[in-house]
Amino acid sequence: MMDILTDYANWKFENYTLIDTLLKNGSAIIRRFPHVLAVCDFFYNEVTNNHYKMSQDEEIIFESGFNYLHDHFNTIDLILKHDFNSSFTEMEKCSKTINLLLYINDFQAELENVAPQNISGKKTLDDLEQRTMKFIETHTNAPDTMFQLLSDVTSDMFKDGYQGVNEIMYEVADELGITPDESDDDTYEL
Repeated sequence: MMDILTDYANWKFENYTLIDTLLKNGSAIIRRFPHVLAVCDFFYNEVTNNHYKMSQDEEIIFESGFNYLHDHFNTIDLILKHDFNSSFTEMEKCSKTINLLLYINDFQAELENVAPQNISGKKTLDDLEQRTMKFIETHTNAPDTMFQLLSDVTSDMFKDGYQGVNEIMYEVADELGITPDESDDDTYEL
């Protein structure tokens, strides 16, 4: 478990500028991550500062949250550098579309976990991802119809409902009593 804690600390250090800039500027892109950061920070601090021994479930929660942050911030960083020439201001103008892409990525990961044999579902989500990337590449926001299309497509794929890592982490943060106040940038220990 200590290796993943070290990896998390290193990840936060390496991504400090990106996370800090998004937080300080009240970016719409980061609004989907505060509770995930809070949960990971909580467990990291409990283990490293208080010699807390996480249960197996807590280890899974921590690892899932960290993997979620790692994957999404890698995507955000690539978009920032590749599509927006490292301009946070320009990237923020397309935050709505970047969030759409991140939601598509969530559904792609979930489909891979629950129904890897669903080739048509994968193709549909991949097509939506490509369409969304074209909006990002041209620095324009996707129309609201893209969000509705994603909703329609995924409601057919996940007839029994869908609860992604983001939603699960919100519930965990709420249970731990650490749901961050969205207006408080000091909530995060960077």
